[in-house]
Amino acid sequence: MANYYIASRIVAYQTKQPISESEFEAIERAKRYIEYGLSIESKFNILLDNYTELEKELLSTAAEYSVHHGRAERLLVEGIPLFNRRVANLLTTARLYLDQIPHDLSSLYGKDSTQLKKFRVLTKSAYDSYIGYRVMELLRNYIQHRDLPIRSMSITSALDDRNSRGLAHYSASPKIDMSAIHSNFYVKCNATQRALLDELLATASKSQDMLPLIPYIREYVSALGGIHREVRGLLNNDLVEADALIISTIDAVQSLFGEDRDSLVAVADESGEFRAINLFERTIETRKRYAYENARPEGICRNYVTSRDDGIPE
Repeated sequence: MANYYIASRIVAYQTKQPISESEFEAIERAKRYIEYGLSIESKFNILLDNYTELEKELLSTAAEYSVHHGRAERLLVEGIPLFNRRVANLLTTARLYLDQIPHDLSSLYGKDSTQLKKFRVLTKSAYDSYIGYRVMELLRNYIQHRDLPIRSMSITSALDDRNSRGLAHYSASPKIDMSAIHSNFYVKCNATQRALLDELLATASKSQDMLPLIPYIREYVSALGGIHREVRGLLNNDLVEADALIISTIDAVQSLFGEDRDSLVAVADESGEFRAINLFERTIETRKRYAYENARPEGICRNYVTSRDDGIPE
C-alpha cells in the first residue's frame, strides 16, 4: 500500500503529515518547474557575470594607464591574452545558454511545444536583426575551430569636449584582425557567414584591418537579454503556480514541524520504494533574486560606464 506524507529531516521523518497521491504528484510537478526555472536563471546569470568581468577589465586597464603612463606597453601586451580569455569565457557561457535552454524547454513542455518553437523563433530573429549577434556567433566558431580572435589593443586618451576644464578621457579597446580571420576561416564558412566576413573586412579596412570588438559584444549580450526576457514570459505562469503550491504546502504544515522551513520533505512510500522531494523555499528565492538583479539586460548596448566628473566647482 502506498503512503504519501510531509515529514521533516530534522526529526528523522518521525512526524508525518499525510497527503494524497494527487497532492504528492502536484508537488512533484511544481518542484520540477522550480528547479528548471532556477537552472535557466542561473545560466543567464553566469553569462552576465562573465560580461561584467569583461567590462571591469576595460575600466581597470584604462584607469591603470591614466595613472601609470609608463605601463602602456605592458598593459597592451598583457591585455591581448587577458581579453581573449574574457571573450572566450563570455562566448562559452553564451553558447551554453543557447544550447541548453532548448533542452530545458523540451523537458518541461515537449519537443513539439509552443515554448520551444518560440525560443527558436527568438534566436533566429536575433541573428537576423543584430549584426552584433551574427559577429559573436561567428567568432565563437572561429575560437572553437581556428584561433583566438584578439590580436591588438589600443589604450587612448582624448580631451573631453563636453566641458571646458581640459579633462582627459581614457579608454581601452581590444581589436580583432579581420584580415587574419577572413583568410583563416573563409573557406570553412557558409554563404551567409562569408558575406558577413566580407562586410566586416570592408569595415575594418578603414582602420588597418583592425575592428573594435566591444560594440559587437554589447549588442550581442543585449540581444541575448531580449531573448531571456521572453523566456521568462514563457515560464512565468507555470512558475507562479508552482511557487504558490510549494509555499502554501510549507505554510500548511509549518505549525506541526516548527520554524525550520527548509527541512521539509514530501515523501512517497510505494511498497517500500521511497521518493523524496525537498521543499526548499530558498530555491524559489534564489531564482527570484537572479531575475530581479538581471531585470533589464536588453538595454546593455545603450550603456557605458565612466568615472567622468566635471572637476571641482568654481
